[in-house]
Amino acid sequence: MLTNDVHEAIFAQLKNDAVLTAFMAPGSGVVDAVPKPRNFPFAFLASAESTDRSSDIFSGQAHNVLFEVWSRAANRSECLNIAERIETLLVEDSWDAQDTHVTTRSPLGCVTFHDRQSRAFVARLRVRLTTEPK
Repeated sequence: MLTNDVHEAIFAQLKNDAVLTAFMAPGSGVVDAVPKPRNFPFAFLASAESTDRSSDIFSGQAHNVLFEVWSRAANRSECLNIAERIETLLVEDSWDAQDTHVTTRSPLGCVTFHDRQSRAFVARLRVRLTTEPK
């Protein structure tokens, strides 16, 4: 399970970045659920899947996290810029949770599409984090 410790560290890493904040709509940003009202662009943690990676010697977990980025820009570029920044912050930058060490960070891919109903472009970014207790 994605612990509160790791969950809070992910959001701290994303919310404390001035570049990512500048991409987002005022009062929006990276959130834990689809915001109401929807101020475009925004991003949210759509899902988190965790699996046990413990052995006889070590304890740990692998977390596949999915972020959705929504934009009403004229093309996919805004979505892709935001998704790329989230990936950089979570995969390339070094960060840890208070009680948990993030041992590996890997991008798993990004898919974009146009949602006709909301007239928005969407980017779905998947990242894998492997963690162990400190």
